[in-house]
Amino acid sequence: MQIKKNNLETIGVDKMYTPWKPDTIDVYGRKINSSIVNKIRTQFDVSLLGSIVVCDVSEEVDTGAKYEIIDGNHRIHAIRNLFGVDVEVEVQVLEYMEEKDRASMFLRLNANRSRVGSVDSFRAGLIAGHQNEQEIWDILQRRGLKVKGLSPRSWPYVNGLQDVYQIFTKDKRPNGVLDLTIHVLIAAYEDASNKERTKTFNRECMRMVSGFLFKTIHNPLLNIKRLIDTIRKHDSVTWARRYGGAIEFHEKLKGEAKWVTGGYVTLQEEYNKRLSEKNQL
Repeated sequence: MQIKKNNLETIGVDKMYTPWKPDTIDVYGRKINSSIVNKIRTQFDVSLLGSIVVCDVSEEVDTGAKYEIIDGNHRIHAIRNLFGVDVEVEVQVLEYMEEKDRASMFLRLNANRSRVGSVDSFRAGLIAGHQNEQEIWDILQRRGLKVKGLSPRSWPYVNGLQDVYQIFTKDKRPNGVLDLTIHVLIAAYEDASNKERTKTFNRECMRMVSGFLFKTIHNPLLNIKRLIDTIRKHDSVTWARRYGGAIEFHEKLKGEAKWVTGGYVTLQEEYNKRLSEKNQL
């Protein structure tokens, strides 16, 4: 048995258009994301182009663009940016359909794709020999932090890798903030009960400790043992709740500044208790 795609044709990119307009419900599709286009353009590999699906709508339009792009908008825009409007691309051409049917096809094509999760993406990057994944894995292995989906689930473990990536990307040193964050949290709760350490490597505690460290890691007054003892004073659920309150208080801050500041202010007061002013962080 063979399954083949039919109706493949070579068509100039200037003959294709994107079915999307702002501030209207009259046209299906989605807005072109320039960051996605740039990523495809900078990492362009024709072997990864995949299938581009267009519909012949020549009986509807009176311009040169006779083919409506149903799947592959970002790829076509990246090709235009790279090679200009004179390039031709092999695409799958669907016979004319009414717009409602084209919109239905758009939904079906996108619904049947599953996003690659952070763990599967990490595994693939590791196998591919990508530097970031290898350096992160070295830190996780050295500190004994397991990853759900990559190793048996036993404490200490982390459910996902989005926060791990974010912390590492901000400080890529082998003994930087990610390494210290894992060390501090394991040391604080290694002898605690499962209930006390249940949120140790959830987003709240990971961001709390890493946020504090981003603010203080280059301060010679930072005492890692004191930080561990400070965290040990309360269970991970309590710290997660306190961090959540700090984030709400600093809601006007955006992105990285928000969670770094939230982590710092959550731990600062407790860390500085009974320290002379000159030794406070």
